[in-house]
Amino acid sequence: MGVLGVGEAIFLHDEGRNHIYNGAAGHREGYAAEGAGYFDRLDGDFAIGFVSGSAPDAKVVLARDWIGAVPFHYIITRDGDVISANNVRALMPYPDYDYGRIRAVKAGHVVTIPLKGRFTEKDVQASRYTPSLYDLPEIEGSIEQYGKALRENLLAETEKRLNYAVKGGVPIAVAFSGGMDSFSVALAISELGKI
Repeated sequence: MGVLGVGEAIFLHDEGRNHIYNGAAGHREGYAAEGAGYFDRLDGDFAIGFVSGSAPDAKVVLARDWIGAVPFHYIITRDGDVISANNVRALMPYPDYDYGRIRAVKAGHVVTIPLKGRFTEKDVQASRYTPSLYDLPEIEGSIEQYGKALRENLLAETEKRLNYAVKGGVPIAVAFSGGMDSFSVALAISELGKI
């Protein structure tokens, strides 16, 4: 691993697990235009990190999907550098590694960290974002039409998530609670021929 200068950031992302992570350029622009609201409309599992702004106001922005499917950890070195990774083990080789100093980005949160040299934990800000369901199309019609639309949407979303998991090499499992939700997801996976 390389040596960081004061106020720098390293992002150790497992791109197989982050199907949205394709470099910071588009995310940086979206965040600059919309702030934390940019992450509301991202659909999928992700842990995204980038540097926003320029010195002396530059800050590291770390965001995690609202379900929390992709782990996301960071450490702030004594010099004020920020190192983030999807796996705690990736942080271990750094000289300032101390398990007690590792922080996690919570599911559905955006963390901003100033890159201004030495600073305290109070300078780190975390805010929650919530994806909106209000932009979904309204369905009008009979109960049968509602049921059909629900089934089609469930199949489409299940297939999308399964494709992300397969692409990232993530094992697939269904936890049965005994309720309709887990049974419906398992049935959708079965109908898609994935099990």
